[in-house]
Amino acid sequence: GYAMMNIAFSEYMLSEFESAIKNFNNSLQYFQKKSLNFGYVVECLMKIYIYRNNIVPSRKHLKILHELDSPYNINLGEYYFEFTDAVICYLNKDYKQSQMILLSLKILNTAGNAWNLTVRTLLILNFIELKKYELADNHLQNLKKHIERNRRKMQLRKRDLLIQRILRDLASSGFNFKMTSKKRQKELALLASENADYCWKINTSELIIFHRWFDSKLNNTPYTSGFEV
Repeated sequence: GYAMMNIAFSEYMLSEFESAIKNFNNSLQYFQKKSLNFGYVVECLMKIYIYRNNIVPSRKHLKILHELDSPYNINLGEYYFEFTDAVICYLNKDYKQSQMILLSLKILNTAGNAWNLTVRTLLILNFIELKKYELADNHLQNLKKHIERNRRKMQLRKRDLLIQRILRDLASSGFNFKMTSKKRQKELALLASENADYCWKINTSELIIFHRWFDSKLNNTPYTSGFEV
């Protein structure tokens, strides 16, 4: 079971999702539901389905993970399940429900927590989808102040900071994606590159891939992660 799980994880990290799904599913039979490994495999499968924009299996695996009587759930953190549910609602274009879930999280008032940036950023994307531009702008300004106050406590990558800069420029342009794209062409290319400081990483909480999201808005097309089958 361990060998199969490790092979699947290597495939997962390389975005070889088809074979990763097969090996993760095969490995599950060797682990007890209360084990850390069972929870880990279910979480990886859930993320694969999220990246593939497969709503039904994403929800199914989130439910399985949430209902596990396992210490793995505790390790995921207090806001993990609500946030992931909000991500799936977003992918399902249920932006109002995603927004409601995120606004209900107490973490928005918690200083220095790494989840704070993740939750606030998805909330801003929902506001933009709903054309609530004033709310998006207000939350961007609040997030900027929050980062300035708590930057030392927050484990931020250069990618995180660059995404916030691009979003603020977007707000300054009146949410004109074409104008922002021209102004921040180099920065957007950096986010889509393999540069270690700026590239998207599969094992982060960025489940909606920002540069792919920006491209979809720029081209007025539905969001795709690039991993759909």
